[in-house]
Amino acid sequence: MASRHLWPIISIPVLLIAMSGCGAAPPPEFLYAVSVSTTPNTVVTQLSTFKVDSSTGALSPTSTIMLGSEAGIAADPASRFLYLSDPSANAIDIFSIDPVTGALTGNGGLLLILINQPSSVPGALALDPSGRFLYYGSFISAGLIGALAVNSTTGALSVVAGSPFPADQVPSSVLVHPSGQFVYTEDVKAGSTPASGFTLVSISGFAVDSSTGALAPLSGSPFLVPVNADFAGFAMHPSGKFLYASTGIAANGILAWSVDPATGSLTVLPGSPFQAGVATSDPVLDPEGRFLYAAGATGGILGFEVDANSGALTPLAGSPFSPGTAVLNPVVDPSGRFLFAANPQNSAIAGFNLDATTGALTTLGPTSVGADPVSLTIVKAPSYF
Repeated sequence: MASRHLWPIISIPVLLIAMSGCGAAPPPEFLYAVSVSTTPNTVVTQLSTFKVDSSTGALSPTSTIMLGSEAGIAADPASRFLYLSDPSANAIDIFSIDPVTGALTGNGGLLLILINQPSSVPGALALDPSGRFLYYGSFISAGLIGALAVNSTTGALSVVAGSPFPADQVPSSVLVHPSGQFVYTEDVKAGSTPASGFTLVSISGFAVDSSTGALAPLSGSPFLVPVNADFAGFAMHPSGKFLYASTGIAANGILAWSVDPATGSLTVLPGSPFQAGVATSDPVLDPEGRFLYAAGATGGILGFEVDANSGALTPLAGSPFSPGTAVLNPVVDPSGRFLFAANPQNSAIAGFNLDATTGALTTLGPTSVGADPVSLTIVKAPSYF
């Protein structure tokens, strides 16, 4: 009988320890891969979901859905909704994220053409850190950047008054400053084609109205690119102090600017471009901002250490990593322990362990997708406790 009376006293601490352990364990992460398969008559685009093992980085497939066309993808900061732009339909699609598996459920969308929005052919997407506003660039049309308000409960979208706003050239990539005060676009020369090359001519900056999400050009914008560069992606340092851009097949390494925290204006960093003469694309930083990685045009992943004070980049020992593997669109997981990259040559996702001390990458091995991946997005699931 005595032992039966002791059970509540014993079980409560045990339960608290178990809950504490659950709270301390890394939350699940989900990786989304947009991939394309081509036959003589059709192009099929699909979006595959993978659950990331927080201990090993192994990927487990959970679901696959078919898409129309896809140019941009972004998840809200709380990882409840995923947004995809569909340029062929002039629309932005909305999906709910299952918190356990990461599987996606269609949750409607916004047909821009039906709400009298100019045919901007939406491309790249970016959400502000609060998840209140979604911004979209243009896939092919010059001079417009769109702004949408996000319903925090349903994920539904509505047009910000005055959107779309004037932009320079073709605003093909979009990112939001960590403060939420500024938005930046990579501006591709209007009329660029694959044959002529997608020339990166400038970076535009916009101030964000914190109440409405409306955009106004920053003083001095657009900020001209100081060397020859092709459109190949850009990234913001987590501190918001530095902005980096790849130069593509123009092979001028990585461009870098400092960001004025008060005005948002950009100033070219001393020493930029870094590792000139090397073709780079799709830069990404780890969550602490200690390391920057970019895909190398000749294969492998280039790694750099970031000087926290100056923003200068120094190549990591052993870089490029996995030089025999052709990769695109590297992403670092929210824990900073793993890096994944699209490997279309092998219809797979390449995985790497990321050394938190040195930044070095060690191959985990490929995960088959069954089609050619072209872009990756990784998110942290909502906490369970």
